[in-house]
Amino acid sequence: MSTITTRNQCNDLSRENKENNTLIWLDQSINDSEDSVRIQTILRELNNYVQFYTDLRLCINYIHSVKNEKIFLIISGSLAQTVLPDVHSILSVYFIFIFCHKRENHMTLLNQYSKIINIFTKVDTLTKSIRDIIRSTSKQTLAFNLFDQQKQKTVRDLSNDSASFLWYQLLIDVLKQMPQTDNAEQEMLSYCRSYYEINDDKNELKKIELFYQTYKSNKAIEWYTDECFLYKLLNKALRTEDIELLYLFRFFIIDLCAQIECDSKQLLDIETLTLYRGQKIAIQELEKLKQNVGILISTNGFLSTTQTLRVAIEFTKLTRDTDELKTILFEIKVNPSQLKTVIFADIDQKSTMKGEKEVLFSLGAVFKIESVEYDTEMTLWKIQMVATDEGSKDVEEYLKLQKQETEEYTPTILFGRLLLIEMGQIEKAEKYFYTLLKTLPKEHADLAAVIDQIGNVFYKKGDLNSALEKYKEAYELRLKRLPFGHPHLAASLNNIANVYDDQGNCEQALNYYEQAKAIDEKNYSDIDHLNKARTMTNIALVYKKKKDYNTALNYMRRAYEMHKRLLSSHHPKVANSLWNIGSIYDKKAEYNQVLKYYTQAFEIETKILPDDHIDLGKHFAWIIDIYKRKGDHNVGLEFCRKQIALLGENHSRTAHIFMSMGNLFIEKDPDQALSYYGQALVCTPLDQATKMKSLQAISTLYYNYGMFEEALTYHQKVLDIQQSRLFSENHPDIGWTLQCLGQCYFQMDNYTAALSYLQKARQIYESNYSRDHEKVTRIQNDIERVKTTEKGNSLPLHWSPSISPPSSNTSITNTSKVVVSSPLRDVNNKQSKTCTLQ
Repeated sequence: MSTITTRNQCNDLSRENKENNTLIWLDQSINDSEDSVRIQTILRELNNYVQFYTDLRLCINYIHSVKNEKIFLIISGSLAQTVLPDVHSILSVYFIFIFCHKRENHMTLLNQYSKIINIFTKVDTLTKSIRDIIRSTSKQTLAFNLFDQQKQKTVRDLSNDSASFLWYQLLIDVLKQMPQTDNAEQEMLSYCRSYYEINDDKNELKKIELFYQTYKSNKAIEWYTDECFLYKLLNKALRTEDIELLYLFRFFIIDLCAQIECDSKQLLDIETLTLYRGQKIAIQELEKLKQNVGILISTNGFLSTTQTLRVAIEFTKLTRDTDELKTILFEIKVNPSQLKTVIFADIDQKSTMKGEKEVLFSLGAVFKIESVEYDTEMTLWKIQMVATDEGSKDVEEYLKLQKQETEEYTPTILFGRLLLIEMGQIEKAEKYFYTLLKTLPKEHADLAAVIDQIGNVFYKKGDLNSALEKYKEAYELRLKRLPFGHPHLAASLNNIANVYDDQGNCEQALNYYEQAKAIDEKNYSDIDHLNKARTMTNIALVYKKKKDYNTALNYMRRAYEMHKRLLSSHHPKVANSLWNIGSIYDKKAEYNQVLKYYTQAFEIETKILPDDHIDLGKHFAWIIDIYKRKGDHNVGLEFCRKQIALLGENHSRTAHIFMSMGNLFIEKDPDQALSYYGQALVCTPLDQATKMKSLQAISTLYYNYGMFEEALTYHQKVLDIQQSRLFSENHPDIGWTLQCLGQCYFQMDNYTAALSYLQKARQIYESNYSRDHEKVTRIQNDIERVKTTEKGNSLPLHWSPSISPPSSNTSITNTSKVVVSSPLRDVNNKQSKTCTLQ
């Protein structure tokens, strides 16, 4: 008798799902009997990725962890009443099938829960229903990216949607420029074999072998429409921006695009064509489309449509609408004779799915949304769009701005920078650039830039030593290949100096900045240039750190004036210069001057940045902090209230504003401050960086009122968030949190734990900073003081946690709930060792 182990019995069988669907069977009677094993085998034949659970809680926990997949959930009748209230509202659960021999006992559930497809008593009818829905939904997995031409006026203000839009526009061109090795096909097939051999998926393994034996480039459309391993893996890779898989599939993607382009010529004589696509989309996506009529939209993959309305409607009929999913009909107008960059072809004759009159759009197709209206006769939402070449113009404009505003990048490098800078996808950018590093020839012109970008990845992750190593490696390579004085050398020198500056080595930083400045002067002696302004800005910030504020102001004003002459008055770089000038006056405690420059900068940013841009929340907090230090609490509070009234309580920046309100009152009225921090934590939506800062503020507030156990709890929550995602293990912010935990344990007389955390923090600081850096010397002194106190000689620690660490601008994902309690006014002042809030 064969045995199939359930997921909750053996978790090491799990692997990452590279397809769009996850099939889950939850039934306490799953065992090794012949009937049970037969059903499990059938389910595996339906969908490669299947999980079997007998434990209810483990199953629900797994469902909560699934992202970017559609869950098909099969549950036994005995568990239906228990599990449905917990899972029905989860967005990733798309379809629910109840499998039970007593159908009549559960009929009322069909009306209660809209995601239930039916109640099945036989395996055959259950599997047929699942198979039909998988087939129907396989062409409904595409998502869309929006591009608002009115808002995206500069490179720096790209929203995440717009950055994704441009990324997909560049994709095919970048893949074409990547090295096309002779064994590219073998690499792809080797990966696919390994993936499907894990579950012994004989059907897909046979298809892979057939592909190996028979594939020709003119058969790409036929293979894609077969909906076999190629269709499944490629579509999810495109939808989730899976860099490694897209690279492995590059030869097939290029073949498919080329064949679509070749066949598109057959439609050139047609003046106007109306195409349809039926699918279910999430209510949030529908709302986004309704709010963006007139905006450009593109798909993140190949878009399948039909010339027949009936076929499009049929794709939506197998499942009901739910509270989370709505039926959509896309009606797309195209004019083949006028379109140059939107590529599509009638593939009905080459498709394995005959009779669907399918028209397939290639990557990067762009449309304009003309209307989004509910059709009462068809009882669905109809979205009318028109195909347009405007997307290619936006890409050209973006590339032009890149050349104007930064060192010039090839599309191959720019592709990765979109991931890293604009989209914040640090791990994907890292995989992309390392893939380039492994595959580009040693003499390739982009190699130094690739190494430099890997340095940027490490810099973003807070791994300063690794960043410095890569920056220097890129610089040395550029020295060998480029003429003396080339602008790229100045860029490398600036990057190296940035790391030294962050490590507190001002003299070394200034040395490298001065070298970059010399190159700038050589290249742009009599003219303004953004490279000159960049270096001047960096030099100014070093002098600010050295407390030479007049010299810092001199350099920063020169950079500001240069930005004004080169750019529009409402450009992000102009605003950034104003922020920097204000920050120098802040160091001089000239708060009226600070407010003058901060307010000017904020006014610019509110006009040019998307209203959910992270900088708006961060910079707003700077302004409120100045009101606080001026003692103008009421003025600051009124400014906050006006912003909330303007944005509304459900805006993404509202949590930032509540944080600022809490900071205003942290000394004046700590109970009120705690209340505002708590309101920030329950805001919807809440970005996780703000959540972490709220937790940091709450923990510090508890600490300074002698509530060390509460402070410890919240600092631990911060550490859990920091270690869960993008922070490298040696990130300075983790060192800061460990330092705070050590301080809490010290105040609680747990010297062993205090030493453990302080020593871990010291290791992180030493890996990022020089030995004479303030952080390193201070924590070393504190470790010695803890040891001395432990021996019976009471000495104070001379540091304390501040409201937030020096840099916390990385997006972090964590969904744990937080409860704020313990009003501070009722706390008896506990005696604590000397500690002053910095």
